[in-house]
Amino acid sequence: MRTLCIANQKGGVGKSTVAVNLAACLAEREQRVLLIDLDPQAATTSWIIGDGEVVGYGLVHVFTGNGNLEELVVRTRVARVDLVPAAFELQYVESALHDEPSSQTILNCAVKQLPQRWDVLLIDTPPGLGLLTSSALVACQEVIIPCEASALALAGVSMLTAHVQKIRQQLNPKLVVSGVLPSRVDRRKRLHVQSVLRLREMYGDRVFTTVIRENVRVQESPSFGQPVIVYSPDSAGSADFRALAAEVMARGNQMPQCPES
Repeated sequence: MRTLCIANQKGGVGKSTVAVNLAACLAEREQRVLLIDLDPQAATTSWIIGDGEVVGYGLVHVFTGNGNLEELVVRTRVARVDLVPAAFELQYVESALHDEPSSQTILNCAVKQLPQRWDVLLIDTPPGLGLLTSSALVACQEVIIPCEASALALAGVSMLTAHVQKIRQQLNPKLVVSGVLPSRVDRRKRLHVQSVLRLREMYGDRVFTTVIRENVRVQESPSFGQPVIVYSPDSAGSADFRALAAEVMARGNQMPQCPES
C-alpha cells in the first residue's frame, strides 16, 4: 500500500480539497483508496460521508491504545474510497499525549496493522506541525504540500520541509516530499503567477507540473457532498485534479528529498 499525507502548517491552503479530490481521481483510475481524516475540524469527513454519520471518539481511541483503524473504516459516497472519519475530540489528543515519548509512532503502528485491502492510503492533516501532523509524517512514505499563491505560503513550505527533514532523521528515513502543489491559483493575477514561478525556482522539479486553479465548481462541490469529478466532471477543476492524480501515480515513490529551505 502506498502511503501519502497532505500537509501544510498553514490553514486555508486546500488540504481537504486536495485529499478528497485526489482520492476520487485515484479511485477513478481503479485505485482502492483509504482516507484518514486527522483534522479535528473534520472537513473531509463531512464532505464525503456527512456530519451526522460520525459517532464516538474513533481515532482518539487509536491514539490511546484502545482501538484499531480497521474497525473505524466506513464507506463513503465515492466508489472505491473508504474513510477513517475525524471527530471533534481529536483536538484533545495532543494535550493527552504530550508526555508520551512514543506518541508520534502510534499511528504508524496502527497503519502497519491494516489489511491489504487498499492500494493507496491518504491522510488529511490539520494546520500546524503538532502531534497529529507529525504522526502522519511518521506513518507515510510521501507528503504532498499544497501551497497557495502568496509570499506567506512560500515561507510556510520552507518550515514544513525543514520539519520533514527532522522527521526523516529521527523517526522515518523513508519519508520523501512527493511534491509541492500550487493551489488556489488565479492565473489572471500577476501575484499568483509570480508566486508559482518563485516556487519552481525554490524547489525545481519537486513542484508538481499540475497547478490547481481557482474554480467555482471545486468550491461548490462540498455543499453537494461530492468530489468535483462527480459534481462537475467537465469543469476545469476536474481536469486539474485528474492531472494531479496522473502525476502522483507517475511519480511513484522514487523521488529524492525536497530541498530543506
